[in-house]
Amino acid sequence: MSDDEPDGSDAVAPRELELAQEIHREIERFVADDTADVASLVSALDAIPRREQLAIARTVFDRLEPIQQWAVLERLLGDDGLLESLGADQRHRLASLRRAAATADLVDASVDESRLDLGDLPDGTEVVLGLFRPEDVRGAADRGRRSDVCARQLVLRATGGHGTFRVIDDVFNPRGGLFVGAAYDHDTWLHERLAVHSTVRIGSIVGTPGAPELEPAVYRTSRVDADVAGDLRPGRLRLGWATIGGVEVFPPAL
Repeated sequence: MSDDEPDGSDAVAPRELELAQEIHREIERFVADDTADVASLVSALDAIPRREQLAIARTVFDRLEPIQQWAVLERLLGDDGLLESLGADQRHRLASLRRAAATADLVDASVDESRLDLGDLPDGTEVVLGLFRPEDVRGAADRGRRSDVCARQLVLRATGGHGTFRVIDDVFNPRGGLFVGAAYDHDTWLHERLAVHSTVRIGSIVGTPGAPELEPAVYRTSRVDADVAGDLRPGRLRLGWATIGGVEVFPPAL
């Protein structure tokens, strides 16, 4: 055998090359067509043998938007196939995609209802709440995160469901633009501040005075309450804006 003649160890079988080209064409077509449906890509790839299906997972991850990635891989491979196809270094990206998909649906529902449901967020989802004094909240809600008069900012990470969170941060006057008065000053914030790394439930106190309970949801321009180790604490401040995974839930008007 000539030194220049391939020994077969690095050669690509014609069928494998053909499949690779077919996969490449389908993904290129899907990426280039803004109107293409995820179902059309999944349908085209369904005909490809299982071994080649597993091989495309990484390619899909790199070429599509996060929500599209999750939809394609979930429908094509299922949970078992996803775990089989993705290395340990990419499994955290799968969890991120699941959170992104859940966030997209939640944001859509919140815009329509001015209500943010905190009960079923995937573990690890970051939620940030911008809280305002009652006299400031309606004007601030129109500006969203751009408002300088935010009195308090809560940074939370979902854990365990039912509106339960780990407190990452609780900041007074985060933008420095609050005109501090007796109704809500630094001492007031210190009294109600949530301890960093503590576990709390966030929502809205509902029910009768004799039988209050915490609904795991908050409402735009309404009070934000907390359950700290079974102690229901009505909040002094109201919700002006919120983000889930960095996405602003209630788009500002301005």
